[in-house]
Amino acid sequence: MLQRQPVADLDRLLEQREVVRRDEPRGPPLELAVAALGVFSPDLCAEPRPTDPLAALVHACHLLREHRGDSHLAVCAVAGLDPVQMNVLTELYCGYPLGAYTATRGWPAERIAAGAADLREQGLLDGDLLSPAGLRLREELEARTDAMQRSVVEAVGPDLEPIMKQLDAWSDALVAAGAAPPDPAKRLAG
Repeated sequence: MLQRQPVADLDRLLEQREVVRRDEPRGPPLELAVAALGVFSPDLCAEPRPTDPLAALVHACHLLREHRGDSHLAVCAVAGLDPVQMNVLTELYCGYPLGAYTATRGWPAERIAAGAADLREQGLLDGDLLSPAGLRLREELEARTDAMQRSVVEAVGPDLEPIMKQLDAWSDALVAAGAAPPDPAKRLAG
């Protein structure tokens, strides 16, 4: 399904560009959130880079996924959201019914209900849906998270578009083969 040369080319590009670095500088006010959350999976960064090009590409993709995920956690923490509130906003933003995604993260129904009640009190939910203010906040969180990926985008440079095209094609092939979830909301949520 995957041709070895494109895999090796992408792997080599990501390695040369040092796309994700553990010592990446972060500015206030996120420094406190980053320190408090232990952001950026040190265990994953400490793993040796695989020598097989496909394994190295998968490792690089894990690093990038964790970089964005950790950035998103920091942005949400700075916004004053707790983990359940973060998940509730995400599931509703992605089109899941309230509790459908958050429950898969191990949160009990009572805790999900309490988190949703807190979000309603803040005007972020209207019933079991995002309110206009909730949608604005969720979009702001995405924009802030995306902004924290600027160093990654700059490191990849002009090769970003062909890399994304190749990775999207492989992702679509994995979904078509039944090796990844076809649910677009799940793919959006990570």
